[in-house]
Amino acid sequence: MASATDIRRRMRSRRRALTPQWHRRMSDRLCTRLVTSPDYLKAHDVAAYLAFGGEPDLAPLMHHATSHGKRIYLPVLTQDRRMIFREWTPDVVMEINRFGIAEPQRGGRERDGQHLDLVLTPLVAFDAAGNRIGMGAGFYDRTFAFRRMRQHWTGPRLVGVAWAFQEQDRIESMPWDVPLDAVISEQGWTRPE
Repeated sequence: MASATDIRRRMRSRRRALTPQWHRRMSDRLCTRLVTSPDYLKAHDVAAYLAFGGEPDLAPLMHHATSHGKRIYLPVLTQDRRMIFREWTPDVVMEINRFGIAEPQRGGRERDGQHLDLVLTPLVAFDAAGNRIGMGAGFYDRTFAFRRMRQHWTGPRLVGVAWAFQEQDRIESMPWDVPLDAVISEQGWTRPE
């Protein structure tokens, strides 16, 4: 089995090689699938992300959500290597974090991970069991570690967002990993058995 480092390198390279036209068309397709899903339709407070390095672009979903009475939150990195989520609107002022990713400036409504309905998570690779490989810093696993502590936790729904080619046969799960409830790609849904 390939190491997480090898998988990251290979998948990030494939994402960077996508043409802008394909990326836009497939991002639109993926967002259309998302906005018609029960997970999205039932949610009021939705965490998204700003696309980086060839990740699927959720901008169409973000604009749809705000125009349909939902609140969109973006991750903001904290000093303790976790995340909080700050509300995003089309006119919010953004600032660049230490990884070069834009975050909403202070002053807006904030939520912690436990008080969201749906969290759309970026990833580098995933498998059919709901395991994911992220960028390697562990922010999502630390932020949502509370889900491992309860057997019957009902929220938030954690949905990975990826391109179909990022699916792997099997990803080795570590004790600190927080599994996904589902993954959405331009080709449809993958839900763990």
